Amino acid sequence: MTPRRVPGGPKSSPAIESNASILSPAVVAGQAQNRQFRYLCANSSRSVAYTHLAEVSVTAMPNASPHNTKPRLSPTRLAIVAVIGIIAIADPAHANPEALAEYRQRLRQIPNNDLDGRVNLGRWCEQQGLSREADVLYRLVLRSDPNHRQAYDQLLALVQRAKLPAESPHRMDALARKFPDGFYLAQTDHYLIVYDTSHFWADLRTKMLQQVHEQFYQQMRRAGFRPMPLERRLVCVLFNDHADYTNHALQNDGKQITWADGYFSVRHNQAVFYNSHTGPDQNAHRNRMDQLQNKIDGLRLRAKDAADRQDQQTARRLKSQLARAEREIKHSRRHYLRQTGLSNIATAIHEAAHQLAFNSGIQKRGLSYPFWFTEGLAMAFETTNTSISYGPLHANRHRRDRFLKAQAAGHLIPLTKLIKTRSLANDAKSDRVEITYAQAWALWHFLFKERREQLREFTHKLNTQFPVVQDEQKFEQMFIETFGAINAVDRQMRAYYRK
Repeated sequence: MTPRRVPGGPKSSPAIESNASILSPAVVAGQAQNRQFRYLCANSSRSVAYTHLAEVSVTAMPNASPHNTKPRLSPTRLAIVAVIGIIAIADPAHANPEALAEYRQRLRQIPNNDLDGRVNLGRWCEQQGLSREADVLYRLVLRSDPNHRQAYDQLLALVQRAKLPAESPHRMDALARKFPDGFYLAQTDHYLIVYDTSHFWADLRTKMLQQVHEQFYQQMRRAGFRPMPLERRLVCVLFNDHADYTNHALQNDGKQITWADGYFSVRHNQAVFYNSHTGPDQNAHRNRMDQLQNKIDGLRLRAKDAADRQDQQTARRLKSQLARAEREIKHSRRHYLRQTGLSNIATAIHEAAHQLAFNSGIQKRGLSYPFWFTEGLAMAFETTNTSISYGPLHANRHRRDRFLKAQAAGHLIPLTKLIKTRSLANDAKSDRVEITYAQAWALWHFLFKERREQLREFTHKLNTQFPVVQDEQKFEQMFIETFGAINAVDRQMRAYYRK
């Protein structure tokens, strides 16, 4: 990781500039009523937006009705737009002009519903050195048919060989301008890191993010999901000071975060963290250490005074107290550093999993998801030991123990309420919040282990919702359609965790 210093800029850090301006005005106007497309234009790369257009062109349009008067592009016009989109993504400066011209000609001859033909054209593109065009073709096929194995395998092999290209100076400069002097900017295989922490701490966090990326893709593929390879590097912001971190969260995302070590901004597609050793808990720990040190200093002086007075009994008693106080301060320091470090690791992995889920197609930005699904997935990757394999194939012992304790005490919320909750009303650290998170993990983990095929089906339903779910009752309906009666699922889940 070779960082470069960010030049001076405004103290506030607004959202990264979108790429919407580089899209054809005609395309944007033609899709004015399509909420997902507008969101992709504002927050994603060109290939994502155009791939979405192509997906619409090869899937069935909603049935027309007298009440549905919103203007729509016909499938034929959408297919033409999709072709233009693919060609627009090509970079003639880095391609063989003759091969590129032949690629365009072959593409026009492929029917919209001929997915195998697109895969074959992608293979031809790879042979001609048109890796970028092949990448887009495979993604187009997978947008239309997520279960197309050949397209997925070809895309994985292509990405592993080619990797992500170096970031453009435009994106790097646009990102750098959003942060004040004193920040550094570095890129790795999968991340853009903006930080004002020490290089050492930033390097540790970056290595952890890279490891989470590997675990996420490995575990989800083994579980039968098909996470899409990243199209561009993900942005991660690291603050050294807790006050700067909370100010950034408030100004950029409207979040009042005082207790969490990090968060994922769906709006800006950024993972944001701070060095927890500078947080508010550090002040309480420092006060505690000062009190213990003052006690030790006092005992040491009193023990010396007793020894000088030849009061051996008092001196021995004070020395014994001194030894206990020294052991206590040593233990407290180790415990604090360990707990702070473990909490920081678990939070970093949790938020990194959120970001990967929303950028790999497991979830889609701009759509609505129930709380238990989004948080349960992220908690499935939580761990405090990154030296061993972790992820949904393994149990989260911390969340499991919290769930079992709440279940034994009768403190769980009704499952009928949990499955349709989109977010917690009070996003603060409390026993109720901790229990709800643990229950969300327990439900997701149970369905993953015992109803995995149905969980994949439910994921597909969430990702293809149209229009976007606004009524929480819709989540309950989707849950029952997929998993069956809620009471039956609740009984089976409780029995599963009693084993």
